[in-house]
Amino acid sequence: MELNCSAMAIFKFIEKKGFTGKYTIVREYCTKLRKAKIHKTTIRVEYTPKLSAQVDWKEEMVLYSRDPYRFNIFLYVFLFKIKVSHPDF
Repeated sequence: MELNCSAMAIFKFIEKKGFTGKYTIVREYCTKLRKAKIHKTTIRVEYTPKLSAQVDWKEEMVLYSRDPYRFNIFLYVFLFKIKVSHPDF
């Protein structure tokens, strides 16, 4: 089920391995598993536009040319509210 296989694909696979049951058993079992599966949730964070920021930090980056160049990155980005025009939002 983690591979998003259809019930028929699973049935054919286990049938080759010696399963003697019917397809409906597999289909009903797969249906139960899919309904019980917990969906990941997106948590939306509210912030004050232009007063909030996101900070990212990366240590010990290395660029190679003739000699290795080692550096750190500090990124500070102000958050602005943007409109997303997508049917799911």
